[in-house]
Amino acid sequence: MDKYPLNIDSTYPASDESIAELHRMAFDVRSSDSKLAMHYIEKAVRMALGLSLDADIYKALSEKSYSPIKDKKLLGNCLHLLAWLDIEFSRYDNAILSLVYAKEIFKEVNDKDAFAKLMVVYGSVYVLKGEFQKALEYNLEGLKAAEEDKNIENITTLLSNTGLTYWNLGENIKAYEYISKSLKYKREKGDPLDIAKSLNNLGLVYNAMGDYLNALEAYQEAFSIVERFDEKKGIGILYMNIALIYERLGEPLKAENFLYKALEAYKSSGYQKGIGECLVNIALILRILHRYAEAFKYANESYETASKLGDKKVIAFAYQEIMNLLFVEKKYNQALEYALKCYELRNEIGHKPGVIEICGSIGEILIELDRADEALHFFEKAIDVGTYTGLKKDLLFIYSKLSAYYEKKNDYKKALDNLKKFVGLRDIVFDEDSQNKIRVIQARFEVEQAQRESEIYKLKNIDLAEANKKLEVMNQEKNEFLNLVSHDLKNPLNSIFGFSTLLVEDAAMLSKEEVSDFAANINISSMAMLDLINEILNSDLMDSGRYKVKNELVDLNSIINSLIGMNKFQLKHKEIKVVFEESSSSHLFSDGNILKQIVSNLFSNAIKFSMPGSNVYLNIYHNENKSSTFIEVKDEGPGLTPEDKEKLFVKFAKLSAQPTAGESSTGLGLSIVKKLTDIIGGVIICESEPGKGTKFTVEVPLTPSKK
Repeated sequence: MDKYPLNIDSTYPASDESIAELHRMAFDVRSSDSKLAMHYIEKAVRMALGLSLDADIYKALSEKSYSPIKDKKLLGNCLHLLAWLDIEFSRYDNAILSLVYAKEIFKEVNDKDAFAKLMVVYGSVYVLKGEFQKALEYNLEGLKAAEEDKNIENITTLLSNTGLTYWNLGENIKAYEYISKSLKYKREKGDPLDIAKSLNNLGLVYNAMGDYLNALEAYQEAFSIVERFDEKKGIGILYMNIALIYERLGEPLKAENFLYKALEAYKSSGYQKGIGECLVNIALILRILHRYAEAFKYANESYETASKLGDKKVIAFAYQEIMNLLFVEKKYNQALEYALKCYELRNEIGHKPGVIEICGSIGEILIELDRADEALHFFEKAIDVGTYTGLKKDLLFIYSKLSAYYEKKNDYKKALDNLKKFVGLRDIVFDEDSQNKIRVIQARFEVEQAQRESEIYKLKNIDLAEANKKLEVMNQEKNEFLNLVSHDLKNPLNSIFGFSTLLVEDAAMLSKEEVSDFAANINISSMAMLDLINEILNSDLMDSGRYKVKNELVDLNSIINSLIGMNKFQLKHKEIKVVFEESSSSHLFSDGNILKQIVSNLFSNAIKFSMPGSNVYLNIYHNENKSSTFIEVKDEGPGLTPEDKEKLFVKFAKLSAQPTAGESSTGLGLSIVKKLTDIIGGVIICESEPGKGTKFTVEVPLTPSKK
């Protein structure tokens, strides 16, 4: 029974007034009771199309087997709301049918306001389907109509949605540009809650760029607004986004804490959709923390909550998380059952990124069940979907698993081909493990080829093996160098290009604070590139033995003060305090350039691995018994594990600790420090424990080096 019964005659044709009243009622309850809203709007659409009460709306739309009312604008409005509600219930293809006809109507009646608003929904449905390029086309089409109509409200919304679509496409500079423009309009309008939404979106972009500090700052400003208005739903969204940052930073305990806060806020607001999503994220974090029984509990709660709402997207995520938990417990048959449920549901709603991901998981389970040939079908399905949608990042996992599949089949050529595709797509992080896999499989393939091509190989087995070993080492160095340059130079170059473009194109619209902030970002990125190039050149000099050592009077106080000045933007950006008192024993004879490089590398590392708001300590002291000067650089960062210490000064080594604000780390700095210290006859010692920071002490002899 209707909560708000209407005395509407169900005989046809229905009056425009009764259809409009049903539309109004559906619109009023759309956020509080989506099922009731759907009941009203379906009745309104059937009346507007001249259909019977039990007719299939979507069949009628697809076949054009209806006689619409004369008021086409009213029909368009009803179809618009129906599409919006279908999206709420994850019925994306149904929504698109309604949108197609609503779009024709609004074009025909030349209602640019209604057309622009419809494009917002159009873009949203294709984002949810994972077809981001289509979503972008509809958002830009809507934005053009809104600009022609000079409707600031629609322009603002579509700028924001276009920015979010660019974010989904991985084009973060454009995402930043559009969302920033939207935020500017919203600040001028002065609607605090609308400003908070754009700040949240800006946080998503910063997060994607690995700029976690700015992301957290954007979330914090948004949070201060929603907290002031006691907007529980917004509080929940921000807590959840902050949690996901901490998950990416490898801090699951902090992520868990914020997710519980998000859950409480969602429950206070009665936002059931958010509750379902939050519960499944808690399950994910608990799985990371190996608390499997609790994770199962939350995953099941998420499923139950989403099922009541008919939220198929979250139901699919719940299935996936239950599958992951069963996989961890090696219950592969049960895991496969849930994986297939997830696959069917994601196909049904057209959630293409999810289809790619679950296909990879199904393939992985089938391989564990020794059903490798069946796994190939799902891997190929994932590649078809990923290629069609352009979701390259989602294909990384698939190419990796395909390589494992072909390796198991002893088809090393295809295994190598798929790992090459994996590496070709991977432009975000340097993955040393995958590089090693490529080299191992490449070696196997080359040996296999040599065996087929020449019987002489059998007589020169040992010589060829030794030659392959040398080639493998050289190939490893080459691949590491190319990955290093392509990844660690590309990121700062993109940053410099993006912020300089904004300065050139929007200089007149930017505030002094924004100009200063952009200039600081350009400075930081330039310094990162300069440091990288210096590290590469210095490493080459060290390896070749071409470095000529000087012996001169050096003032360590002067060196350290100059380095503090050079790093002032990074220190200010992360709000790090440097504790350094000049020493009376700062003069010694040594190579000043080498000492500056040693301290610069250690100081730069301390900044990279320090949390915002912490301290970095620099100290110089003299030991007369040893006739040495000691330089200490100490941070309050995550510290080092025993495993990290073993490979501390190894070239290209990647440690478990990660830079705290998305800075690049080449793995060259400490190896250079060790070589430079050896050259001047010094000693370097590292003292560190996980969670207690790291201290490097360099002992430099007072007498000139004879090297």
